[in-house]
Amino acid sequence: MTVSHRLRRPTPIMLSLLSAVAALGAGSAHAADAAPSATDAGEAVISLDAVNVTAEVLKIDVLPEETPQSVAIIEKQTLEEKILRKVDDALRYTPGFVNPYGADYDTNWMRMRGFQVTTLVDGQTQYQEGYFDTTIEPFGLEAIEVISGPASALYGDSQPGGVVNLVTKKTTKTPQKTVTLTGGSQSFVQGGFDISDFVTEDGSQRYRLVAMANREDSFVNGVNGWRAYVAPSWTIDISEKTSLTLMASYLKDKKTPSAAFMPAWGTVVDRNGSKIPYGTNYGDPEHDVYDKDQASFGWEFRHAFNDRLEYKQSFTVKHTDLYFRTTAAYGSLDTAAGPSADGLYRATLLNDGTQTSFTFDNNLTGTWKTDDFDTVLQLGFDYQHHRNKWDGNGLGVAIENADPFNPPHSGMPSDSELKLWGNEIKKRQLGLYTQAQTVWNDTILLKGGMRYDFVNIDATNENPDSINASDKLDEGQLSWNAGVMYFGPFGISPYLNYSEAFFTNASMAQVGGYLPGTYGYYIYEPVETEQLEAGVKFTPDWLDGYVNIAWFRLKQKNALAQSVIGGILAQSQVAQKESTGVELSVNAALTDNLRLNAAYAYQEVTKPKYQDAFGKWRDEAELSPKHVASAWLSYNFADFGLPNLTIGNGIRFLGSTHDTYYRHKVDSATLWDANAVYTYDRHWKFVASATNITDHRYVAGCDWNTAYYGEGRVVRGTVSYSW
Repeated sequence: MTVSHRLRRPTPIMLSLLSAVAALGAGSAHAADAAPSATDAGEAVISLDAVNVTAEVLKIDVLPEETPQSVAIIEKQTLEEKILRKVDDALRYTPGFVNPYGADYDTNWMRMRGFQVTTLVDGQTQYQEGYFDTTIEPFGLEAIEVISGPASALYGDSQPGGVVNLVTKKTTKTPQKTVTLTGGSQSFVQGGFDISDFVTEDGSQRYRLVAMANREDSFVNGVNGWRAYVAPSWTIDISEKTSLTLMASYLKDKKTPSAAFMPAWGTVVDRNGSKIPYGTNYGDPEHDVYDKDQASFGWEFRHAFNDRLEYKQSFTVKHTDLYFRTTAAYGSLDTAAGPSADGLYRATLLNDGTQTSFTFDNNLTGTWKTDDFDTVLQLGFDYQHHRNKWDGNGLGVAIENADPFNPPHSGMPSDSELKLWGNEIKKRQLGLYTQAQTVWNDTILLKGGMRYDFVNIDATNENPDSINASDKLDEGQLSWNAGVMYFGPFGISPYLNYSEAFFTNASMAQVGGYLPGTYGYYIYEPVETEQLEAGVKFTPDWLDGYVNIAWFRLKQKNALAQSVIGGILAQSQVAQKESTGVELSVNAALTDNLRLNAAYAYQEVTKPKYQDAFGKWRDEAELSPKHVASAWLSYNFADFGLPNLTIGNGIRFLGSTHDTYYRHKVDSATLWDANAVYTYDRHWKFVASATNITDHRYVAGCDWNTAYYGEGRVVRGTVSYSW
């Protein structure tokens, strides 16, 4: 593979109404519409270093192998052939990715480099507070893009683990039509279609309609649900240089909450000589419900003034209506010495309300080339407004303790018996940003970016038992990054990068005791992170693929971590949290028909010293295994006269962890996955996928004496017809 070290000229794109003043831009091109060959059908992660595509998440139209930081893409074909249940399932073979909450279906759990990540949809930051975070339907995704580590210089308020950008399906310049039918474990059934076509004969107006509906059960007894999703888009080419794409979506998600919280005693270690059955439900299947209506509308407006200057504007409004009632059990009555004879503490939690977001981004991108330099410069601003208003009961209302092995599902309180109070969060953010990248003589790359954010948060909590009802945050934050990269001989490209992140927790935290009048609700100070990353990207001409090695060190101020306050487990801000590690990723063709995708991450995550339940001083952080590794081999049977058949096998290794306070050890786990892909007559495609084939029962994580089971064996098959 030959890799050019030149910055790619942005594709001609389009204009916006508000360009004049501070508008400023991104010439990011969409990942290529064409699917990879059948040889690559089993790949779990396709790095940007291995393919000639750009990533929208970088905002400028440059090849990510020419970017001095860790970036990866999971493409549409891989998403389809893994038959995903949720978005975090797609990241299983991404370096350093961890889901410590296992098989919880209620939301996506994504951690990288020891910290949480921020979710974007088409480059727009999503609301991630409490139970009202955005639900993502994998069927509606074109690709997933990942930047590992801090990215506030691009996106402002964001988590330190990285950003995950979810690229949705939009109109295509070539008509395409596909219908699919999927079935599998846990009575999963799904049907969907994806149709993209011209409205006008010349294709200057075109549409795309994506829709699906499914239903399924859960590994938890009595838990089931259904989901429906529709997403239309419409593109108008106003001129050769100007286009407008309108996008909308609606999702209905109704199910029984999984309530997949389990006591450590009975899962990680025996409880009175026995283990709690895998599917035990401590909730109330008859009355607990998760009922979400989520709708969005927006546009993307693009204009190219000439071959060197282009403007992009994007806007999205999203509204969510959620009723969420769940009953769950925890291990809080148990101690380090053994399980409580009083059973498991249970609580019923209810949240009923709405969340509305407006996001608006403008950027202007210029490129120019001289004899010695190839340069791109971008200026931009964005604005976010999030409002979350709901009635709830905080941490829930305690109900009768449950028998760990035979929990009752009757006698639960009605909604009218639950004491609710009003809550509201208003979060506004205005960000001004710039970034530049230049390559000198196809040899030295320099990249830098800077952003300033104005963040305002107003939050109220009307709990009558608290000592305060509101809190505010008014903050200005400067973030920057800088990197250098050398394009050496033999495809060896070492690089060095510095980047920053900050994150504001809009949700108020309960601080103080647990008796009425002893606690209040307050907004934490912004969490600030800086990272130093050094690595080597290896892409020689003779290698169809890449090898990447990266070392990183993150230091976080005002970090959130488990703490003990007055002898009670709590979450609080600590002075500093650190993560240091190494990541290795390989994506290469071993033969014409055999391809390897492998990843390994070693990390040590620490926080200020604390005393565990045994009085010993510790500094390890929660839910952070030191070792995470994976490998996927895909083989195309062309040499056996079956070029349309590809079979893949994967192994995932999750290192051991500890409940940092009670010291329960969570054993490591090794899981085996596989898939098979067969295409017929250019129209038909058959996919079979299995994860955790041996049905290994394991615990994905444990903290605060509460454990989370990993997902057991899941087998699914899909048939699709395209024309």
